[in-house]
Amino acid sequence: MQHKIVLQQLQDSKLNDYEILERLGNQKRRKFCEVFKVRHKQTLEFFILKVSSTDLGRETLKAESQFSFSNSGLPQVIWCLEDEVSTALLLRYQNGVTLTDHFRKIKSNQKFDAAVRFCQSILPLLTELREKNIAHLDLKPSNILIDASTGEVSLIDFGLAIDYSSPVQRKLIFPLGFASPEVILNRLHLVDHRSDYFSIAVVLFQWFEGKLPLLNPNPGITTNLQITHPLPDADSLDKKANAALQKLGAKFSFKTAPNTLSKEDLDKSLLLGKISRYDKFEEFITEFKQGGRRKKWGLF
Repeated sequence: MQHKIVLQQLQDSKLNDYEILERLGNQKRRKFCEVFKVRHKQTLEFFILKVSSTDLGRETLKAESQFSFSNSGLPQVIWCLEDEVSTALLLRYQNGVTLTDHFRKIKSNQKFDAAVRFCQSILPLLTELREKNIAHLDLKPSNILIDASTGEVSLIDFGLAIDYSSPVQRKLIFPLGFASPEVILNRLHLVDHRSDYFSIAVVLFQWFEGKLPLLNPNPGITTNLQITHPLPDADSLDKKANAALQKLGAKFSFKTAPNTLSKEDLDKSLLLGKISRYDKFEEFITEFKQGGRRKKWGLF
C-alpha cells in the first residue's frame, strides 16, 4: 500500500509504466527522499526511483538530475518529474554491492591488492569527472558500487555534486567523516577534483583500518579534528603506502581555530592544503603501489 502512495505523490502517466520492487538502503537514515528499485512493466528493465516531498530532498533531487553520463559507471538520468509538492527522479539501474559490503568479503592479506584494483577501476570515473569540472562531494563507501562479476566500479548519488567551473552557493551539507576541509567549511569556490581525492583517501583508510580516522563520539569534535589534523598512519600499511595516502588526503595544519581567521586567510590556508594533494589520481596509484602492507606488526 505504501508503494502505491509513493507513486501517487506525482500525478503523471509516466509513473504508471513502472512497478516498485523494493525499497533500497536504510530508510531510517534517508532524511531527504525515499529510494526504490523499480521495473518497467513492458521492457522489464530495472531502474532506480527517488521520490521526495521535503524542501531539501526536492532541491537535492533537482540538483542530481543535472548530472547524467553515458559511462556505465556514472549515473544516467531518465527523467525528473515534479509538481507543487513532490519531485521524482528516475535513474538507470547500476549493478553492484556497496563498497561497505565489499569490504567485509576481503581477507586481510588481500586488502592491499584489492585496494589497488579498486583504485585502477575508479580511475576512469574520476578522470571523466575531472575533465568535466564536476566534483561529486559525497564519495563514501555507501555511494560506491562494485559489480562482483566484472569488478566494475560505479558512483551513485550525485545530489551534492557541483560543476566547479561556475559559481556555486548552497546550504552547508557534507558527508560526516569523508568531506575535505574546504567542503566542511563551505568554501565551495575552492572545490575541485582534489576535494574528491581527499574523500577517497578517507575511504581507503577505512578500508584498511575498519574505522574512520580521527573519529570521536561527538560529531562536532570529529569535524574539528578532520579539519585541523592530518590523516593518521594506517597501522597495516608501510611508510611508502602511508605517505601516498596522506598526500592524497593532504590538508593544511591550522595553528588556530579556522573560524578565527579572516575569509582571505582561511582561503589561503585551505588552498595550500588542497594543492598539496595529487593533481592526477594515476600519480597516487603509481606511488601507492610502490608501498604495501607492513611486513611485521609494529615494524616497517
